[in-house]
Amino acid sequence: MKRRVALVWSWLWALVALLLSAAHAEAAQRGAALYETHCARCHNGTTPRAPPKSLLAIMASGAVLRALESGVMARYAEALSGAERRALVTHLTGRAPAPPGRSLAAPADPDYACCTFQGGVAAYAAGSGRQLWKGRTIDKPPSLVGRNAAGTDRLAPSGAPVWNTPSIDAERGLLYVGTGENYSSPANAFSDAIVALRLDTGAIAWHRQMTAGDAWNMGCETAARINCPPEDGPDFDFGAATIIARDGEGRDVLLAGQKSGQVYALDLSRRGALRWRRKLGRGGIQGGVHFGMAVHGQTLYVPMSDFDGGPRWPGIARPGMFAVDITSGKTLWYTAHADHCRGRAFCQPGISAAATSIPGAVLGGAMDGVLRAYAADTGEVLWSFDTAREFAATDGGVARGGSMGGASGAVPSGDMLFVNSGYGIYFHMPGAALLAFGPKN
Repeated sequence: MKRRVALVWSWLWALVALLLSAAHAEAAQRGAALYETHCARCHNGTTPRAPPKSLLAIMASGAVLRALESGVMARYAEALSGAERRALVTHLTGRAPAPPGRSLAAPADPDYACCTFQGGVAAYAAGSGRQLWKGRTIDKPPSLVGRNAAGTDRLAPSGAPVWNTPSIDAERGLLYVGTGENYSSPANAFSDAIVALRLDTGAIAWHRQMTAGDAWNMGCETAARINCPPEDGPDFDFGAATIIARDGEGRDVLLAGQKSGQVYALDLSRRGALRWRRKLGRGGIQGGVHFGMAVHGQTLYVPMSDFDGGPRWPGIARPGMFAVDITSGKTLWYTAHADHCRGRAFCQPGISAAATSIPGAVLGGAMDGVLRAYAADTGEVLWSFDTAREFAATDGGVARGGSMGGASGAVPSGDMLFVNSGYGIYFHMPGAALLAFGPKN
């Protein structure tokens, strides 16, 4: 009897999933037609105050629906029914509308009061999940500092987000994170910084700012720039996790890589005093150093993205992999990436994803879809594999790879190697393939 009930529920869930999938596809199709009729003329880049479709695609679905129902787009959407608005949102964002919440792209909306979000780190009890503390990367709550050109409140200080894994220093009772830019003006001393928080309370012990005066948000990517702070970037976050290491002179140092293309070593015995700073890449809105470095012995391996973000980030791009001496900051070798994209859309040669060190080699997956293994001592490319193609999947379907990005670098396990391929956000090649490499038979 139990087995029969379980089978019935299994079939019911499968039917529900099928119906939901069909409904989503139908809504997206209706939304595409509505977009061409009502929206394309402005949002395809011809109207200064209208955010482009590519920006709408990364906004929270609830935020887009709010703009259509009661926000800046409400008067343009008066002729649409509720179902039509939801279908339009589904087409634009790829998701059915959800309750509005915080979104990276929210400041693109002139009616959005930017900004109240502040970065932070939370600690939870491993056994129960109870929150022990929550430490902020900014030591002052946001307050009203003015209004934007649309008359919407402007709030500060904000931002200094944390989007890297903390480094734990049990000996000193500290953890270390890198922060990003402020979201609203005026910029303060906690953005684009290395922040040390106390392990027992989450209180800030010390911080070391590397780029001053950096305030930026997605409003800066719209033509009208209503919510863009006057600093207007350069958006030089610390996206990569910091690394605790011991240099050749016996000092404990903290290694950090920034989207500016710079790499740093901080002296942990002197509250983060700077040991050395090296400018390796051009830097830009997506790096520079984007998602993660690696260390083996006395060598720091630095993947360089140097994404082409346009004329706001000038200079010579140096995409590829660097090896740096931890003690001196001297470049030991650099393996440049030639552009083999051959005109493929959203293909670039730099390395955005985190690097992985293994005995004798360092691995890096690039935005051109190629996974490469570099000799640890010389940088020679020992092996490469193009993942930007179709693969026969284990379930009988087809998996498609693309750009390699994000904080999940290649993962070795025994004699196997696992990698993700496909990073379709922010103008990269989409895909969704989990690839497993093993010894040849």
